[in-house]
Amino acid sequence: MRATKKHRLPEFKVIEITLAKIRGIDPDIQKFLTNVGYVPDTSIDLDAWSETSARLIYYRLPMYLVERKLGEFDVIGDGRTLNLAQRLFDKNETFPALCLSAKRLSAETKLSLMAIEIYGLAPLYRTRRNLPVRSMSVWEALTDAGVPTINGLDPKSFSRGSGYSLTSLQKKAATKAAELKVDQLEEVVHSKNSDD
Repeated sequence: MRATKKHRLPEFKVIEITLAKIRGIDPDIQKFLTNVGYVPDTSIDLDAWSETSARLIYYRLPMYLVERKLGEFDVIGDGRTLNLAQRLFDKNETFPALCLSAKRLSAETKLSLMAIEIYGLAPLYRTRRNLPVRSMSVWEALTDAGVPTINGLDPKSFSRGSGYSLTSLQKKAATKAAELKVDQLEEVVHSKNSDD
């Protein structure tokens, strides 16, 4: 790791917040994003997920806030977590957020938190060899165990909810079809041997 000047990280606490109390993205961050032409997008299809699982997606990555005026907050980040919260929660419904204790944050700290949202988390979750197929296997096992996450029961449903292409999931479907043919063939052979 490259040596850089160490900064004391701001402390934070978990708070309950409503959308009505959030003013928007921190003005300094918004100005930076506008200057570089960055528009955050959230492509997740929340309708493909069970309601509980959709909310847990937010709970897994809650937004960072800083209190500005009494009872009003700004988002420290690129806005995707705010967009997600706006899609999941009613204006006056409470939900958790991480409130940074410092009233004033350095520009470096604010922009670093924004950068983590934009490209810092991607390497942690980046696709690895056969990850779509392995992920779909986990989803199928959860569904079989009665833990609904993504709505539906077929690869198309999983593709819609996970964002993986159907093509990347076809290997799993082809393998399952081959296993089914082998099972059927074994049943025929077993049945024929039983008749003899």
